[in-house]
Amino acid sequence: MKELYDRVRERRISNGELSFDIPEPELIRDELGRTVDVVKLTRNVAHGIIEEFMIAANTCVAEHIFNSKTPSIYRIHDIPDPISLRELSDDLKKLGYSLHVNGPVKAKDIQRVILESKGRPDEIAVNMLILRSLKRASYSTSAKGHFGLALKHYTHFTSPIRRYPDLVVHRLIDCILSGRKVPYNAESLEWISNHCSIRERYADELERESIKLERSEEHTS
Repeated sequence: MKELYDRVRERRISNGELSFDIPEPELIRDELGRTVDVVKLTRNVAHGIIEEFMIAANTCVAEHIFNSKTPSIYRIHDIPDPISLRELSDDLKKLGYSLHVNGPVKAKDIQRVILESKGRPDEIAVNMLILRSLKRASYSTSAKGHFGLALKHYTHFTSPIRRYPDLVVHRLIDCILSGRKVPYNAESLEWISNHCSIRERYADELERESIKLERSEEHTS
């Protein structure tokens, strides 16, 4: 698995995937569930293997559904708008990095800056600037591709318990493989895509606020 992970990872990096190294907080709780400490989440090879294999599965399913010409839900990530790119280029220039935005910008162009900042004192700052310039990923019935992952077709398939769009895609795949009629039409899938995108943003906001609350409680205890 490690050998396969290395090969899959190398291929995705060569395609221009944006891989950020931004510290994530991990809440340490006592036996009563109270937050007693907040530490930096550490990632290891096992995390990478799971993530890469999930992305590979999602990509495979998205391509299969697209080729079958079946209406579906895709996970999309649009290209950053020109204004955000110009502002990003100006901010990066102040830190000593160059990002040319006069013509079409590809994921590889931004990936180059991320790789240049690796191991430097301003690495996190560079990652945060780039992340804030990007658009949010969302759900759509149009296979517009995923800019951040540098993928032409992508969807969410691997966590049906956690995300409703995964369950929808599972149902679609089941119907395609068994030759049955899919239980959705284009209009219902469009509504589900929009609704799940909105609820996802709301859930992200709640998660950030809950972490802030628990961190403040840990500092006052």
